[in-house]
Amino acid sequence: MKDRIEETVEVLQALKDTNDRETVAAEIAEIKEALLLELNSQKSWTDLFKSDKVKSRRRVIIACIVNLMQDLSGSTPIAYYTTFIFQNSVGFSRHLSLLMSIFLQLWFLLASTLTWWLIERVGRRRLFMLSACCMGMVMAVVAAMLAVNTRTSGIVAVVMIFAYQAFFTWGFMGGVWVYGPEILPLEYRSKGMGLATATLWLFSFVMVEIVPSSISNIGWKTYIIFAVFNFSFIPIIYLFFPETKGLSLELVDLAFMDDSMSPVKRAKELHKMIASGEELTLRTEVGGKDVDIVHIEEKTA
Repeated sequence: MKDRIEETVEVLQALKDTNDRETVAAEIAEIKEALLLELNSQKSWTDLFKSDKVKSRRRVIIACIVNLMQDLSGSTPIAYYTTFIFQNSVGFSRHLSLLMSIFLQLWFLLASTLTWWLIERVGRRRLFMLSACCMGMVMAVVAAMLAVNTRTSGIVAVVMIFAYQAFFTWGFMGGVWVYGPEILPLEYRSKGMGLATATLWLFSFVMVEIVPSSISNIGWKTYIIFAVFNFSFIPIIYLFFPETKGLSLELVDLAFMDDSMSPVKRAKELHKMIASGEELTLRTEVGGKDVDIVHIEEKTA
């Protein structure tokens, strides 16, 4: 199953919708270098937390934080406890709550068809911030409606929960699984994503344990907490999460290697350089030897 280069060329041409073999060949060369780097890596779990020239520790923390955000946004109770929420927060009957939960999951499936298009169209960083902002506003409205506690406000709260599910789906649901592997150094990607995924499921467990008690004891104020969490994500993402859309893994390394500016700002500069058709070179180490990985993007209309 190795060295199936021609098939690789055909697949990449189909994915990129191009017949330009030179562009595809350049990408295959990058893939080969990346694989060689991963195969020669002798990194341990403790190395994840060491400070190195590509800021591996910082990037592992970012990958873990973005997964943590998925839990703290309120997605876990919406996923697991919609029937409980509709009964205890909104006041629906059990039968109607079950029915609305089914409709919510069908809406979740329908809304998710836009996720991958939005990730590539809008970008990871901007989509995370927009999603967090919208989820925060929705949770605030849900809290306000449940505090009023009328039939009309209950219906509005249900509509907002459906809106929340869409905003979560379009932003964090798929985004964390794209952004994590992109932000991590190749040498640490498997271990880093393992740790990030463990973070996600650990806090999913925590949320599953505490949310029902929270709703039973403090009611609508639970949703205020989720609103605050979501709004707090925005400055964190803005300050510390560089945009990875359109950047190769090697160029993400380059964004973190520059100590003269933040990775966020450096990533913006790299995007500008790519748009202008400049050649970008990253010198890295493979098997004890220095290797230049060249990334060239031609400016398109």
